[in-house]
This record gives sequence, structure tokens and C-alpha cells, in this order.
Amino acid sequence: MWKFLAVALVVLVSALPLEGATVAPDPMVLVGTWKGEVEPWGPWPASAPRGKIVYIDSIKQEGGKWATETRYETVGEGTARVDAKVEVGDKISVKFDTPSRTSISLDLSPTPPWELSGTYSRTGGGPVHRLKLRKVE
Repeated sequence: MWKFLAVALVVLVSALPLEGATVAPDPMVLVGTWKGEVEPWGPWPASAPRGKIVYIDSIKQEGGKWATETRYETVGEGTARVDAKVEVGDKISVKFDTPSRTSISLDLSPTPPWELSGTYSRTGGGPVHRLKLRKVE
């Protein structure tokens, strides 16, 4: 009986993460509405809207890769479907290009409150701006 308990304890402890080790959250956390703004660095036209919304409607794993149904909105300019790529490892990253030729690369915060933060830049070059989105739904 004691040997069984000792083995069970060893198995249980070995399944726990090591102190200081990071464990990526469940990718399902991405599903929802994310709102925020571009933080301009360098030239940014005064009339250009900074408000951004990302809607991740669903996420599932297919053949070892993560597939999402994602929409992107520049506030006041309408919503468009985007082909978002999700990478899951030590952290969770979301990357996509918008119809207006902008590349967006975001990393999920490791713990709540959930945030997606990263870069917003013109596809093919130009200034790189910071983008931070907070999960609202």
C-alpha cells in the first residue's frame, strides 16, 4: 500500500510544472472580441483611425495546426475576414495581414487579464507601430 502511494506521489509531482517554467494558456482563450488602439510611433496621419477590433469567432486544431475564423475591424471603416495564423508554444501568437495591406503580429499575455500586444505595420515596409488589444467579451 505504501509503495503504491509513494509511486502515485512521484507521478503527481512529476506532472507539475517546474518553478519558474512558463506554461502557455489554452488557445481557446483567444475566442472572443479584442479591442484597443494603435500606439503611433513616427508619422501617423491625424485623420487616420487608431481604434482596432479583432473578433476571433472560433479556433480549432487541424492536422497539428490551429485554424481560426477571425475578423478584423478598423473602427469606423467596416469589418473584413482575415486569415489568422496561430502559433502555440512557450507563448501564443496570432499573425495576419489585413485587406488594407497591414501586417499584424500579436502575442497573448501569459495570465489574465488577457491582452494581445505586438506590432502593426504596412506590408512591405514602413514604420512599425505598437498595438495593444484587451479582451472585452
